[in-house]
Amino acid sequence: MGTIANNGQATLSISSILAQPPAPVGGTYTRITSPGGSCGATPFNLGALASCTVWIRFTPTAAVTSSGIFRITPSPGVAENFTLTGTGTQPLISPTVAALSFPNVQVGNPSLPAAQIVSNTGTAQLAFVAPLPNSAGALSGANPGDFVVTGCAAAVNAGSNCTLNVTFTPIALGARSATLTVNSTATNGPLVISLSGTGVALPEPVVTPPGTKRLDVDCDHVTTGLQAVRHMDGVKSATVFGQSMRLLVNENLPEKAIENRLGEVGIAHAEIRPILPSLEDVFVSLTKSGGEKS
Repeated sequence: MGTIANNGQATLSISSILAQPPAPVGGTYTRITSPGGSCGATPFNLGALASCTVWIRFTPTAAVTSSGIFRITPSPGVAENFTLTGTGTQPLISPTVAALSFPNVQVGNPSLPAAQIVSNTGTAQLAFVAPLPNSAGALSGANPGDFVVTGCAAAVNAGSNCTLNVTFTPIALGARSATLTVNSTATNGPLVISLSGTGVALPEPVVTPPGTKRLDVDCDHVTTGLQAVRHMDGVKSATVFGQSMRLLVNENLPEKAIENRLGEVGIAHAEIRPILPSLEDVFVSLTKSGGEKS
């Protein structure tokens, strides 16, 4: 805003007021007349010892300092030139291209979040525009549903940054990918982030661990026998199964040692035979595997 003052004792006639750059570099200067200032449209008269205001708008076209001319022409009289100076600012996003690659992740399980820092290296505030980076609409490509993005919703001041956190939850086996596009007011945007990862199968449950074997022990007084053998060295687990016992033992545990232990508690005869895992054994292993995974 500028002020035009008539310090004389007679009316001053103003034929024109112009605001313009000396060359079209860096921006333009324009006088605002509606609304804007009290001088009004030219030509107009300014009474003795009176003053009025003029509004000038600077519209930068580049992040540089630009000079212009504010010219007032009285009638009669010689035009007066005044220098205008303005500096354009702009937000700049960094980086403009990035990639996040996830390690192998089991299907249906979320990965640890991977972080991507987004910086504003410009001279003006950077604002994110729809679709916001933390919305599903910002994801595209082959498998956008496998990735979830959080963070970077608020505006970022010049010289500051925010953090995008991306989680990968594969919904199928194999290579999975998507593209995250971060739209903003940055003049060098958008930021494009390539996302990739591989979905892998859940591990097979180990029903009979290496170095062990499963035995079925048919004997009288099963409950007494169970209490006798379950704490023996080399016995991993012991359960009652109908009228017999099911044991998981070390491969090098002799069956004779089990017979001897049963004999110590009055069980004279026991039939011991190797067996394959039962459905119950598979279920227990799957349950344990699920518990360890979580």
